[in-house]
Amino acid sequence: MVRPNQSVYIRCITDRELSYQPTSALVQETGESQLPKCAEITPAIVQYTGKKQEIVVNVSNTTNNVLQISPKAIVGELQLVTLERENEEDTNRTPQDVLDQVNIDPDLTSEQHVKLM
Repeated sequence: MVRPNQSVYIRCITDRELSYQPTSALVQETGESQLPKCAEITPAIVQYTGKKQEIVVNVSNTTNNVLQISPKAIVGELQLVTLERENEEDTNRTPQDVLDQVNIDPDLTSEQHVKLM
């Protein structure tokens, strides 16, 4: 049961075994979900082993009504993902002001220049 305007964590079990090495996966909503339409799943990254396993899912009720979640209901789906590290050069780069990248034609009148700024 999920009370109005409440989020709860529920324990779910994956329903299939797949021949994957342990990998990261995205938990997300699915069209096959048996949750009421007003229930929302918070996307999350989990470690998927390829075997049946327990996964904790955050479900939010954004209505003023109580939601009932049936046992063994399909809640969401897993999408396998690859996580990449950020390039260290990109993280050390200082942000550049957009206006520093704009070139204004020197032949403009002062009135035209003021309108652009």
